Amino acid sequence: MKFYEDEFKTFKEKESKQYPVLDKEQARLIQKHVEDFRKWGLEHPIFHFFLKILPIITCITLWFFLFFYLPILEISKTTFLFIFSILYGTLSYSFVVYTLHECAGHQSFRTYPLLKKIMFNLSRLKMADPEYYKSCHSSHHNHLGTMKDCAFTNYIAFPRFFKSILPGAGIIFPNDYNIHQNPIRNKSRVITEIIGFLFLSLEFYLLSQFLGIWESITILVFVGPWIGMALDRIRETTEHRLMPSNNKYGATEWGLNPLGLLLGGGPWGQPCHFSHHFAPDLAWYQQIRLHLKFRSILREDQKEIYFMSKEKILSFVK
Repeated sequence: MKFYEDEFKTFKEKESKQYPVLDKEQARLIQKHVEDFRKWGLEHPIFHFFLKILPIITCITLWFFLFFYLPILEISKTTFLFIFSILYGTLSYSFVVYTLHECAGHQSFRTYPLLKKIMFNLSRLKMADPEYYKSCHSSHHNHLGTMKDCAFTNYIAFPRFFKSILPGAGIIFPNDYNIHQNPIRNKSRVITEIIGFLFLSLEFYLLSQFLGIWESITILVFVGPWIGMALDRIRETTEHRLMPSNNKYGATEWGLNPLGLLLGGGPWGQPCHFSHHFAPDLAWYQQIRLHLKFRSILREDQKEIYFMSKEKILSFVK
């Protein structure tokens, strides 16, 4: 992902300098809940492990449904094309968000050496480079909203954002607004491209048994990736936009509403991004629990800043 100094300059001019931090009692309550969540995970290792691997199991199950069961249902071709394209795009996006963010970025399975390696590399199936993302994500959490933030999205100019969500971005024409793939073709990127191409070839073979060659290519190469990229760019462009350069308070979250779950990549994605930045080590289900605690503990003026609202959405549009 390319860093533009003019975007950073605009951000510093418009950055939210005044933001409502937690008072002492709020901070105490939140810290207590975070510690309780961590303790629960340690005391229930089997259930904790199951919940962490559940998103992978779910995505794989849905993938098999898409390629082996949906094509044999008695529905019209037009209906099939529409349903398959939407489900394929959103499922691929959900898979990439979880495998990159949790499995690569935060090493969720680090206590299981062999499984850790497998999970770390899963995102390569969808052309997403875990090595690049890991290093980038580390700087993002340590230097949020600064020039050292490899995934700086506190202000993205509209033309750049709009170009990134056009069909074919990064395929037909270059797209430098993307933290899933290293702009430099190194060893890790080449490995990612090879594995991704092989998996894409498998998907093409399976889908072409029911559709024509060009229909299959259009869905797998253009429509599906476009849906995922559009959702990802909308989420990342909005959740940090003009938020302060603060590792804890520099994010807002869409929440558990339908739109938040769609943009976040499912409940195991990033619908609760403010909660994640407050306690980055928490697993996806613990982030949801923390989000619910924030809902009950924060004041209204704090919720207006850290939770997405109609007013915030309208301000983005303007």
